[in-house]
Amino acid sequence: TKLKGLFDVKVKTRPSPEPNSVVVIFEVFEFPKLEYIYFIGNDEISARALTKKSELKVGDPLNIMAVEDARQKVLSFYNEKGFNKVQIEIKEGTSRADRGAIFLIDEGPQQRIWSVKFVGNSIVSGARLKTQIESTPSRIKYATPLAGGYVDRRKIDEDVNRLTSYYRSLGYMVARIGRSMEFTDDDRWLNLTFVIDEGPRFKIRDVQFEGNELFGDEQLKPLLNLKAGDYFDLSSMQTDVAALIDAYGALGFILADIKPSPRTLEKSPEIDLIYDIAEGNRYRVGRINVKIEGDNPHTQRTVALNRVDLRPGDIVDIRKIRDSERRLLASGLFLNDAQKGVKPRIVFRTPEEDDPLGDFTGEQSFRGQSPDRGIPSSSGRTTE
Repeated sequence: TKLKGLFDVKVKTRPSPEPNSVVVIFEVFEFPKLEYIYFIGNDEISARALTKKSELKVGDPLNIMAVEDARQKVLSFYNEKGFNKVQIEIKEGTSRADRGAIFLIDEGPQQRIWSVKFVGNSIVSGARLKTQIESTPSRIKYATPLAGGYVDRRKIDEDVNRLTSYYRSLGYMVARIGRSMEFTDDDRWLNLTFVIDEGPRFKIRDVQFEGNELFGDEQLKPLLNLKAGDYFDLSSMQTDVAALIDAYGALGFILADIKPSPRTLEKSPEIDLIYDIAEGNRYRVGRINVKIEGDNPHTQRTVALNRVDLRPGDIVDIRKIRDSERRLLASGLFLNDAQKGVKPRIVFRTPEEDDPLGDFTGEQSFRGQSPDRGIPSSSGRTTE
């Protein structure tokens, strides 16, 4: 057992003179302090960069497990930089007598990608497929830190999965992706080829709904882009889910949960597309709280309320919420920083949920009428 990485504790027992009992002995050994960290053989990557990646620090407890973990982190860092044959040996740091960590490194060649090609793709161009992967050729065809294009085998394997998912999204549900890796004689440059077996493109045989009570199937189907006979397309399906959510949200069912389930058939390249709908409850607007953050906010709450097209007692309409957010943003009165994810927003919650914005001094609330029987409000729920 380790106590916060500072001690090594061993537990022993021995018979006790008292009947039906044992003596428990805890032997506690304090780890020595890490006095130095050295890397030997690192010609291409600085010791400073390796020390940072290792997460070891002089003065920390010299924990054997921490040193081995550091070796793995440095190894992964080398792999990311194209050193796929690197060997790292721990020379010091695995014995109680050691006072530091020393890593002996055989870097091997740094490998870069010379070219990326695709074979077997007919429906999608190679240029388009290159936008779906992260493995890219080196920008400069000679060794320089600015060249990039390192051979990262983990990333290449992930690219195979990315391409597979991309073809699935276009309806090629049984597409298979492989890769061929051919290195030059000096083992420094790679010609990478993704081998594609597209297979048939699946069509939608039928579209079904489960759990819908408010709307009938014939009311929901006209809202969809994907219909029976169309090729399956993930982007279109996601657009259709948004359309269904809007249909429910426009009538106050703002928490409706809609999950699509494409089910392939065994004997033909077809899909039954089933939407599982949990309609939830219908909500009216209860309280409207205005929270304006900042060191010394001077903007009146009414400035925000005047741009919100909902009032207490109204049935909540998700479309009006989005339109109101756009008006708040277009006013130019509130901070809009896309990089920090800060912008005016409208959130709604039920009484059972914690306030997603937290407590904020200066909050002003506006409470509306009690909701109609059977129509829950966003700040209170009723049932028939």
